[in-house]
Amino acid sequence: MRLKGTRGVSIIAALVQFAVVGVAALIVVALVAGSRVRSTSTDESVRDARELALLLSEQIVAPRATPGLLAGDPAAIADMDEVIDDIVANGPVNRFKIWTPDGTIVYSDEHRLIGLQFTLEPEVLATLVTDEPVVDFTDLDAPENLYDEADEQQLEVYLPLRLDDGTILIYEHYQHTSAVDAGADKVTAAFSPVVIRSLIALALLQLPMAWWLARRVRESQRQRMVLLQSALEASDGERRRIAQDLHDGVVQDLAGVSYAIDAVRHDPNVRSSPAVVATLDRVVDEAQRSIRGLRTLLVDIYPPNLEEGDLAGALGDLLAPFEARGTHAEFRDEITGTVSSAAHAMIYRTAREALRNVESHAAAANVSVLLRDHSSGGVEMQVIDDGKGFDAVVLEEQQADGHFGVRLLADVARAAGGELTIVTAPGAGTRVTLVVPR
Repeated sequence: MRLKGTRGVSIIAALVQFAVVGVAALIVVALVAGSRVRSTSTDESVRDARELALLLSEQIVAPRATPGLLAGDPAAIADMDEVIDDIVANGPVNRFKIWTPDGTIVYSDEHRLIGLQFTLEPEVLATLVTDEPVVDFTDLDAPENLYDEADEQQLEVYLPLRLDDGTILIYEHYQHTSAVDAGADKVTAAFSPVVIRSLIALALLQLPMAWWLARRVRESQRQRMVLLQSALEASDGERRRIAQDLHDGVVQDLAGVSYAIDAVRHDPNVRSSPAVVATLDRVVDEAQRSIRGLRTLLVDIYPPNLEEGDLAGALGDLLAPFEARGTHAEFRDEITGTVSSAAHAMIYRTAREALRNVESHAAAANVSVLLRDHSSGGVEMQVIDDGKGFDAVVLEEQQADGHFGVRLLADVARAAGGELTIVTAPGAGTRVTLVVPR
Protein backbone atom coordinates (compact mmCIF):
# COMPACT_ATOMS: atom_id res chain seq x y z
CA MET A 1 0.00 0.00 0.00
CA ARG A 2 1.19 3.50 -0.84
CA LEU A 3 -0.29 6.51 0.92
CA LYS A 4 0.19 10.17 0.14
CA GLY A 5 -1.25 13.35 1.52
CA THR A 6 -3.89 15.22 -0.42
CA ARG A 7 -2.58 17.95 -2.73
CA GLY A 8 -4.33 21.25 -3.10
CA VAL A 9 -5.47 21.82 -6.68
CA SER A 10 -4.94 25.25 -8.22
CA ILE A 11 -7.85 27.07 -9.79
CA ILE A 12 -6.27 26.91 -13.24
CA ALA A 13 -5.62 23.18 -12.87
CA ALA A 14 -9.22 22.66 -11.73
CA LEU A 15 -10.53 24.59 -14.72
CA VAL A 16 -8.29 22.63 -17.07
CA GLN A 17 -9.61 19.40 -15.58
CA PHE A 18 -13.16 20.68 -15.95
CA ALA A 19 -12.48 21.71 -19.54
CA VAL A 20 -10.96 18.33 -20.43
CA VAL A 21 -13.86 16.45 -18.87
CA GLY A 22 -16.30 18.87 -20.49
CA VAL A 23 -14.77 18.41 -23.94
CA ALA A 24 -14.83 14.63 -23.50
CA ALA A 25 -18.48 14.78 -22.41
CA LEU A 26 -19.22 17.14 -25.31
CA ILE A 27 -17.69 14.70 -27.79
CA VAL A 28 -19.62 11.77 -26.33
CA VAL A 29 -22.91 13.66 -26.31
CA ALA A 30 -22.27 14.97 -29.82
CA LEU A 31 -21.55 11.47 -31.10
CA VAL A 32 -24.65 10.06 -29.43
CA ALA A 33 -26.79 12.95 -30.64
CA GLY A 34 -25.29 12.70 -34.12
CA SER A 35 -25.97 8.98 -34.21
CA ARG A 36 -29.52 9.58 -33.07
CA VAL A 37 -30.05 12.34 -35.62
CA ARG A 38 -28.56 10.10 -38.29
CA SER A 39 -30.82 7.22 -37.31
CA THR A 40 -33.86 9.46 -37.26
CA SER A 41 -32.98 10.98 -40.60
CA THR A 42 -32.45 7.53 -42.11
CA ASP A 43 -35.88 6.47 -40.86
CA GLU A 44 -37.30 9.62 -42.38
CA SER A 45 -35.61 8.84 -45.70
CA VAL A 46 -37.03 5.31 -45.64
CA ARG A 47 -40.49 6.80 -45.11
CA ASP A 48 -39.83 9.04 -48.09
CA ALA A 49 -38.96 5.94 -50.11
CA ARG A 50 -42.32 4.41 -49.16
CA GLU A 51 -44.12 7.59 -50.12
CA LEU A 52 -42.33 7.61 -53.46
CA ALA A 53 -43.33 3.99 -54.06
CA LEU A 54 -46.99 4.78 -53.25
CA LEU A 55 -46.90 7.79 -55.57
CA LEU A 56 -45.33 5.90 -58.49
CA SER A 57 -47.52 2.84 -58.05
CA GLU A 58 -50.78 4.81 -57.89
CA GLN A 59 -50.06 7.61 -60.35
CA ILE A 60 -47.75 6.02 -62.91
CA VAL A 61 -47.91 2.24 -62.81
CA ALA A 62 -51.53 1.44 -61.89
CA PRO A 63 -53.11 3.36 -64.85
CA ARG A 64 -50.88 1.45 -67.28
CA ALA A 65 -51.23 -1.97 -65.65
CA THR A 66 -53.82 -2.98 -68.24
CA PRO A 67 -55.00 -6.50 -69.05
CA GLY A 68 -52.80 -6.26 -72.13
CA LEU A 69 -49.74 -5.60 -70.00
CA LEU A 70 -50.60 -8.56 -67.79
CA ALA A 71 -51.02 -10.69 -70.90
CA GLY A 72 -47.61 -9.63 -72.25
CA ASP A 73 -48.88 -7.42 -75.07
CA PRO A 74 -45.81 -5.69 -76.64
CA ALA A 75 -47.69 -2.42 -77.15
CA ALA A 76 -48.74 -2.30 -73.49
CA ILE A 77 -45.20 -3.11 -72.44
CA ALA A 78 -43.84 -0.38 -74.69
CA ASP A 79 -46.33 2.11 -73.24
CA MET A 80 -45.16 1.23 -69.71
CA ASP A 81 -41.52 1.37 -70.79
CA GLU A 82 -41.95 4.91 -72.07
CA VAL A 83 -42.65 6.35 -68.60
CA ILE A 84 -40.57 3.86 -66.63
CA ASP A 85 -37.43 4.45 -68.70
CA ASP A 86 -37.75 8.19 -68.08
CA ILE A 87 -38.07 7.64 -64.32
CA VAL A 88 -35.07 5.28 -64.25
CA ALA A 89 -32.99 7.72 -66.30
CA ASN A 90 -33.79 10.77 -64.16
CA GLY A 91 -34.76 9.55 -60.71
CA PRO A 92 -33.48 7.50 -57.83
CA VAL A 93 -35.36 4.36 -58.94
CA ASN A 94 -33.41 1.95 -61.12
CA ARG A 95 -35.60 -1.16 -61.40
CA PHE A 96 -39.36 -1.80 -61.58
CA LYS A 97 -41.24 -5.07 -61.25
CA ILE A 98 -44.89 -6.07 -61.13
CA TRP A 99 -45.64 -9.46 -59.61
CA THR A 100 -48.65 -11.68 -59.37
CA PRO A 101 -49.24 -13.22 -55.91
CA ASP A 102 -47.94 -16.59 -57.20
CA GLY A 103 -44.51 -15.07 -57.85
CA THR A 104 -44.75 -14.48 -61.61
CA ILE A 105 -43.20 -11.27 -62.97
CA VAL A 106 -45.71 -9.77 -65.40
CA TYR A 107 -43.67 -6.64 -66.04
CA SER A 108 -40.11 -5.45 -65.47
CA ASP A 109 -38.00 -2.82 -67.14
CA GLU A 110 -35.55 -5.74 -67.48
CA HIS A 111 -37.61 -7.56 -70.13
CA ARG A 112 -35.77 -10.84 -69.69
CA LEU A 113 -37.51 -11.24 -66.29
CA ILE A 114 -41.04 -10.98 -67.73
CA GLY A 115 -42.84 -14.29 -67.44
CA LEU A 116 -40.39 -15.85 -65.00
CA GLN A 117 -41.68 -17.17 -61.71
CA PHE A 118 -39.87 -16.98 -58.37
CA THR A 119 -40.69 -17.67 -54.75
CA LEU A 120 -41.80 -14.56 -52.90
CA GLU A 121 -40.73 -14.04 -49.30
CA PRO A 122 -43.48 -14.42 -46.64
CA GLU A 123 -43.12 -10.79 -45.56
CA VAL A 124 -43.67 -9.70 -49.16
CA LEU A 125 -46.89 -11.74 -49.39
CA ALA A 126 -47.94 -10.30 -46.01
CA THR A 127 -48.19 -6.86 -47.59
CA LEU A 128 -51.26 -8.07 -49.47
CA VAL A 129 -52.97 -8.56 -46.10
CA THR A 130 -51.66 -5.59 -44.15
CA ASP A 131 -51.46 -3.07 -47.03
CA GLU A 132 -48.23 -1.90 -45.38
CA PRO A 133 -45.22 -1.37 -47.66
CA VAL A 134 -42.21 -3.61 -47.06
CA VAL A 135 -38.81 -1.88 -47.24
CA ASP A 136 -35.61 -3.87 -47.10
CA PHE A 137 -32.11 -4.01 -48.53
CA THR A 138 -31.85 -5.91 -51.77
CA ASP A 139 -30.33 -9.38 -51.80
CA LEU A 140 -28.36 -9.18 -55.05
CA ASP A 141 -27.78 -12.94 -54.92
CA ALA A 142 -31.51 -13.70 -55.03
CA PRO A 143 -32.61 -15.53 -58.24
CA GLU A 144 -34.90 -12.70 -59.42
CA ASN A 145 -31.86 -10.35 -59.40
CA LEU A 146 -29.75 -12.45 -61.73
CA TYR A 147 -29.53 -9.66 -64.30
CA ASP A 148 -28.67 -6.94 -61.80
CA GLU A 149 -25.03 -5.89 -61.46
CA ALA A 150 -25.38 -2.99 -59.07
CA ASP A 151 -22.18 -1.44 -57.73
CA GLU A 152 -23.87 -0.29 -54.53
CA GLN A 153 -26.40 -1.49 -52.00
CA GLN A 154 -30.02 -0.89 -53.02
CA LEU A 155 -33.29 -0.55 -51.17
CA GLU A 156 -36.32 -2.54 -52.39
CA VAL A 157 -39.89 -1.46 -51.72
CA TYR A 158 -42.88 -3.81 -52.02
CA LEU A 159 -46.52 -2.77 -51.74
CA PRO A 160 -49.91 -4.08 -52.96
CA LEU A 161 -51.13 -2.80 -56.34
CA ARG A 162 -54.93 -3.00 -56.58
CA LEU A 163 -56.39 -2.38 -60.03
CA ASP A 164 -59.85 -1.02 -60.79
CA ASP A 165 -61.09 -4.41 -62.03
CA GLY A 166 -60.20 -6.02 -58.67
CA THR A 167 -56.94 -7.57 -59.77
CA ILE A 168 -54.36 -7.66 -56.98
CA LEU A 169 -50.70 -7.40 -57.90
CA ILE A 170 -47.47 -6.62 -56.07
CA TYR A 171 -45.51 -3.53 -57.00
CA GLU A 172 -41.73 -3.46 -56.48
CA HIS A 173 -39.03 -1.01 -57.25
CA TYR A 174 -35.34 -0.76 -56.38
CA GLN A 175 -33.93 2.50 -55.15
CA HIS A 176 -30.29 3.43 -54.71
CA THR A 177 -29.38 3.78 -51.04
CA SER A 178 -27.35 6.81 -52.02
CA ALA A 179 -30.66 8.65 -52.26
CA VAL A 180 -31.57 7.52 -48.76
CA ASP A 181 -28.09 8.43 -47.51
CA ALA A 182 -28.32 11.82 -49.18
CA GLY A 183 -31.57 12.49 -47.34
CA ALA A 184 -30.05 11.36 -44.09
CA ASP A 185 -26.96 13.52 -44.70
CA LYS A 186 -29.16 16.51 -45.43
CA VAL A 187 -31.10 16.16 -42.18
CA THR A 188 -27.92 15.45 -40.22
CA ALA A 189 -26.19 18.48 -41.72
CA ALA A 190 -29.15 20.63 -40.77
CA PHE A 191 -29.46 19.53 -37.14
CA SER A 192 -25.89 18.64 -36.12
CA PRO A 193 -24.55 22.23 -36.04
CA VAL A 194 -27.52 23.25 -33.87
CA VAL A 195 -26.84 20.41 -31.43
CA ILE A 196 -23.10 21.08 -31.31
CA ARG A 197 -23.52 24.85 -30.88
CA SER A 198 -26.01 24.25 -28.06
CA LEU A 199 -23.61 21.91 -26.28
CA ILE A 200 -20.72 24.36 -26.65
CA ALA A 201 -22.88 27.20 -25.34
CA LEU A 202 -23.87 25.05 -22.35
CA ALA A 203 -20.22 24.25 -21.61
CA LEU A 204 -19.25 27.93 -21.84
CA LEU A 205 -22.09 28.92 -19.52
CA GLN A 206 -20.79 26.42 -16.96
CA LEU A 207 -17.27 27.87 -16.92
CA PRO A 208 -18.09 30.80 -14.56
CA MET A 209 -19.72 28.37 -12.13
CA ALA A 210 -16.70 26.05 -12.40
CA TRP A 211 -14.39 29.01 -11.70
CA TRP A 212 -16.45 29.99 -8.65
CA LEU A 213 -16.54 26.43 -7.31
CA ALA A 214 -12.79 26.01 -7.89
CA ARG A 215 -12.11 29.20 -5.94
CA ARG A 216 -14.35 28.01 -3.11
CA VAL A 217 -12.61 24.64 -3.00
CA ARG A 218 -9.19 26.28 -3.12
CA GLU A 219 -10.11 28.64 -0.31
CA SER A 220 -11.50 25.75 1.75
CA GLN A 221 -8.26 23.85 1.22
CA ARG A 222 -6.24 26.88 2.25
CA GLN A 223 -8.31 27.37 5.39
CA ARG A 224 -8.00 23.68 6.22
CA MET A 225 -4.23 23.82 5.87
CA VAL A 226 -4.11 26.92 8.06
CA LEU A 227 -6.18 25.13 10.69
CA LEU A 228 -3.98 22.05 10.50
CA GLN A 229 -0.84 24.13 10.84
CA SER A 230 -2.39 26.05 13.70
CA ALA A 231 -3.33 22.79 15.40
CA LEU A 232 0.22 21.52 15.15
CA GLU A 233 1.65 24.80 16.35
CA ALA A 234 -0.84 24.83 19.22
CA SER A 235 0.17 21.28 20.05
CA ASP A 236 3.84 22.25 20.06
CA GLY A 237 3.07 25.28 22.20
CA GLU A 238 1.10 23.19 24.67
CA ARG A 239 3.87 20.58 24.78
CA ARG A 240 6.39 23.34 25.45
CA ARG A 241 4.23 24.77 28.23
CA ILE A 242 3.67 21.38 29.85
CA ALA A 243 7.38 20.57 29.59
CA GLN A 244 8.26 23.92 31.16
CA ASP A 245 5.73 23.46 33.98
CA LEU A 246 6.98 19.96 34.73
CA HIS A 247 10.60 21.05 34.62
CA ASP A 248 10.11 24.12 36.80
CA GLY A 249 7.58 22.49 39.11
CA VAL A 250 7.42 18.77 39.78
CA VAL A 251 10.96 17.96 38.66
CA GLN A 252 12.48 20.76 40.73
CA ASP A 253 10.34 19.81 43.72
CA LEU A 254 11.36 16.18 43.50
CA ALA A 255 14.98 17.20 43.14
CA GLY A 256 14.68 19.39 46.25
CA VAL A 257 13.04 16.56 48.19
CA SER A 258 15.76 14.17 47.07
CA TYR A 259 18.52 16.53 48.19
CA ALA A 260 16.81 17.17 51.54
CA ILE A 261 16.34 13.47 52.27
CA ASP A 262 19.91 12.76 51.17
CA ALA A 263 21.15 15.37 53.66
CA VAL A 264 19.01 13.88 56.43
CA ARG A 265 20.20 10.35 55.88
CA HIS A 266 23.82 11.49 56.30
CA ASP A 267 23.07 13.07 59.68
CA PRO A 268 25.04 11.19 62.41
CA ASN A 269 21.96 10.89 64.61
CA VAL A 270 19.97 9.30 61.76
CA ARG A 271 22.72 6.93 60.69
CA SER A 272 22.66 5.37 64.11
CA SER A 273 19.35 3.75 63.06
CA PRO A 274 19.94 1.31 60.16
CA ALA A 275 16.21 0.82 59.54
CA VAL A 276 15.64 4.53 59.07
CA VAL A 277 18.66 4.83 56.79
CA ALA A 278 17.42 1.94 54.63
CA THR A 279 14.02 3.58 54.34
CA LEU A 280 15.56 6.93 53.41
CA ASP A 281 17.79 5.21 50.84
CA ARG A 282 14.73 3.70 49.18
CA VAL A 283 12.96 7.06 49.19
CA VAL A 284 15.97 8.80 47.61
CA ASP A 285 16.32 6.10 44.95
CA GLU A 286 12.61 6.29 44.14
CA ALA A 287 12.74 10.09 43.92
CA GLN A 288 15.76 9.98 41.60
CA ARG A 289 14.05 7.29 39.46
CA SER A 290 10.98 9.49 39.21
CA ILE A 291 13.14 12.45 38.23
CA ARG A 292 14.82 10.42 35.49
CA GLY A 293 11.41 9.24 34.23
CA LEU A 294 10.06 12.77 34.15
CA ARG A 295 13.13 14.07 32.36
CA THR A 296 12.71 11.32 29.76
CA LEU A 297 9.09 12.36 29.41
CA LEU A 298 10.13 15.98 29.02
CA VAL A 299 12.45 15.03 26.17
CA ASP A 300 9.62 13.15 24.48
CA ILE A 301 7.13 15.99 24.97
CA TYR A 302 9.44 18.74 23.79
CA PRO A 303 13.15 18.04 23.36
CA PRO A 304 15.27 21.01 24.40
CA ASN A 305 17.94 20.13 21.83
CA LEU A 306 15.37 20.67 19.03
CA GLU A 307 14.74 24.18 20.24
CA GLU A 308 18.51 24.69 20.21
CA GLY A 309 18.68 23.53 16.58
CA ASP A 310 20.12 20.10 17.35
CA LEU A 311 17.82 17.99 15.11
CA ALA A 312 20.23 15.04 15.12
CA GLY A 313 20.27 15.00 18.91
CA ALA A 314 16.46 15.16 19.09
CA LEU A 315 16.07 12.26 16.65
CA GLY A 316 18.72 10.30 18.54
CA ASP A 317 16.70 10.77 21.73
CA LEU A 318 13.63 9.33 19.92
CA LEU A 319 15.62 6.22 18.96
CA ALA A 320 17.19 5.68 22.40
CA PRO A 321 14.20 3.79 23.90
CA PHE A 322 14.33 1.22 21.06
CA GLU A 323 17.88 0.21 21.95
CA ALA A 324 16.83 -0.11 25.59
CA ARG A 325 14.09 -2.55 24.55
CA GLY A 326 16.42 -4.68 22.42
CA THR A 327 15.45 -3.27 18.99
CA HIS A 328 18.44 -2.44 16.80
CA ALA A 329 18.21 1.29 16.07
CA GLU A 330 20.34 3.18 13.56
CA PHE A 331 20.58 6.89 12.85
CA ARG A 332 22.45 8.49 9.94
CA ASP A 333 22.75 12.21 9.35
CA GLU A 334 24.03 12.96 5.83
CA ILE A 335 22.65 16.50 5.51
CA THR A 336 24.99 19.19 4.23
CA GLY A 337 24.18 22.84 4.73
CA THR A 338 21.63 24.54 6.94
CA VAL A 339 18.02 23.60 7.59
CA SER A 340 15.29 25.99 8.74
CA SER A 341 13.57 25.65 12.09
CA ALA A 342 10.27 24.97 10.29
CA ALA A 343 11.89 22.02 8.49
CA HIS A 344 13.37 20.85 11.82
CA ALA A 345 9.92 20.88 13.41
CA MET A 346 8.27 19.07 10.47
CA ILE A 347 10.96 16.38 10.38
CA TYR A 348 10.81 15.85 14.14
CA ARG A 349 7.01 15.63 14.21
CA THR A 350 6.97 13.11 11.39
CA ALA A 351 9.77 11.01 12.86
CA ARG A 352 8.09 11.02 16.28
CA GLU A 353 4.75 9.90 14.78
CA ALA A 354 6.39 7.25 12.59
CA LEU A 355 8.46 5.85 15.47
CA ARG A 356 5.38 5.84 17.67
CA ASN A 357 3.72 3.63 15.03
CA VAL A 358 6.78 1.38 14.98
CA GLU A 359 6.66 1.06 18.76
CA SER A 360 2.92 0.40 18.91
CA HIS A 361 2.30 -1.76 15.85
CA ALA A 362 5.38 -2.92 13.99
CA ALA A 363 7.07 -5.47 16.30
CA ALA A 364 10.24 -4.65 14.37
CA ALA A 365 13.71 -6.07 14.97
CA ASN A 366 15.40 -3.14 13.22
CA VAL A 367 14.51 0.50 12.83
CA SER A 368 16.50 3.29 11.24
CA VAL A 369 16.22 7.02 10.67
CA LEU A 370 18.07 8.59 7.73
CA LEU A 371 18.58 12.29 7.02
CA ARG A 372 20.03 13.37 3.67
CA ASP A 373 19.90 16.03 0.98
CA HIS A 374 17.21 15.67 -1.65
CA SER A 375 17.60 16.22 -5.37
CA SER A 376 14.92 18.95 -5.22
CA GLY A 377 17.19 21.02 -3.00
CA GLY A 378 15.23 20.18 0.13
CA VAL A 379 15.81 17.65 2.88
CA GLU A 380 14.70 14.02 2.93
CA MET A 381 14.01 12.03 6.08
CA GLN A 382 13.25 8.30 6.06
CA VAL A 383 12.01 6.10 8.90
CA ILE A 384 12.40 2.42 7.96
CA ASP A 385 11.45 -0.66 9.92
CA ASP A 386 11.30 -4.37 9.15
CA GLY A 387 8.13 -4.98 11.14
CA LYS A 388 4.81 -6.48 10.15
CA GLY A 389 3.58 -3.48 8.15
CA PHE A 390 0.03 -2.21 8.31
CA ASP A 391 -2.94 -1.03 6.30
CA ALA A 392 -5.05 2.12 6.32
CA VAL A 393 -7.05 0.89 9.32
CA VAL A 394 -4.07 1.63 11.57
CA LEU A 395 -4.12 5.26 10.53
CA GLU A 396 -7.82 5.51 11.34
CA GLU A 397 -7.20 3.93 14.75
CA GLN A 398 -4.47 6.50 15.40
CA GLN A 399 -6.79 9.38 14.74
CA ALA A 400 -9.53 7.76 16.84
CA ASP A 401 -7.03 7.63 19.73
CA GLY A 402 -6.55 11.38 19.51
CA HIS A 403 -3.16 11.43 17.74
CA PHE A 404 -2.52 13.74 14.83
CA GLY A 405 -1.49 10.75 12.70
CA VAL A 406 0.56 10.65 9.56
CA ARG A 407 -2.38 11.62 7.34
CA LEU A 408 -2.58 15.04 8.96
CA LEU A 409 1.20 15.38 8.83
CA ALA A 410 1.05 14.49 5.13
CA ASP A 411 -1.44 17.32 4.53
CA VAL A 412 0.72 19.77 6.47
CA ALA A 413 3.78 18.68 4.50
CA ARG A 414 1.87 19.37 1.28
CA ALA A 415 0.85 22.78 2.54
CA ALA A 416 4.51 23.53 3.30
CA GLY A 417 5.54 22.53 -0.22
CA GLY A 418 6.81 19.09 0.77
CA GLU A 419 5.57 15.54 0.46
CA LEU A 420 5.04 12.64 2.83
CA THR A 421 4.91 9.13 1.39
CA ILE A 422 4.28 5.85 3.17
CA VAL A 423 5.11 2.55 1.50
CA THR A 424 3.94 -0.47 3.48
CA ALA A 425 2.24 -3.82 3.22
CA PRO A 426 1.35 -6.50 5.76
CA GLY A 427 4.53 -8.46 6.52
CA ALA A 428 6.77 -6.19 4.46
CA GLY A 429 7.72 -3.48 6.95
CA THR A 430 7.16 0.24 6.49
CA ARG A 431 9.08 3.10 4.89
CA VAL A 432 8.01 6.65 5.76
CA THR A 433 9.64 9.26 3.55
CA LEU A 434 9.35 13.00 4.13
CA VAL A 435 10.72 15.61 1.74
CA VAL A 436 10.53 19.24 2.88
CA PRO A 437 12.07 22.50 1.64
CA ARG A 438 15.03 23.78 3.60
